[in-house]
Amino acid sequence: MCKDCQKWQANGSYYYINHALYQYDEAMKAYMHAYKFQGDYQLRHVFDTKFSQFIKKFAVFDLIVALPIGKTTWTTRGFNQVLGLMGDLSNNEVLYMKRDRDEKRQSQKKRNERLQTGNHFYVDVECRQQIENKKILLIDDVYTTGRTLRHAAETLYRQGSDRVESVTLCR
Repeated sequence: MCKDCQKWQANGSYYYINHALYQYDEAMKAYMHAYKFQGDYQLRHVFDTKFSQFIKKFAVFDLIVALPIGKTTWTTRGFNQVLGLMGDLSNNEVLYMKRDRDEKRQSQKKRNERLQTGNHFYVDVECRQQIENKKILLIDDVYTTGRTLRHAAETLYRQGSDRVESVTLCR
């Protein structure tokens, strides 16, 4: 367990750990910029096979849940970058996001601002039964501070999930 996960674990009331395939460096930063922010959806193929193979190593989980994006991001970008990176894996759509339209995206915030961000995730009442007592694997593209994934995990735990961990392309 990395020092960041240990720190979060010491301050939290539930179990959570992230598994990353790659390290976030300058090359990955350039890739993410082109893929997510310039909208080059074909770039998903650079990592989708390797990333989906990595995700499959965590077969003990009942549900795989890609982090959702907000409506504004969907309108601007036109795709959920996490779903693109998952390749042929199925996503269990049980987690939703509602963010204020004018709020800055996490990528536009400094570390301290990210850590202060409120929880924008919710589970639709019709999905609660699907996640009760289940082991859930959250999928995201980049782990920066862990705030976003922790909010998602907290939401799932509050709705009855038994265990939540995450897998990210990079950290």
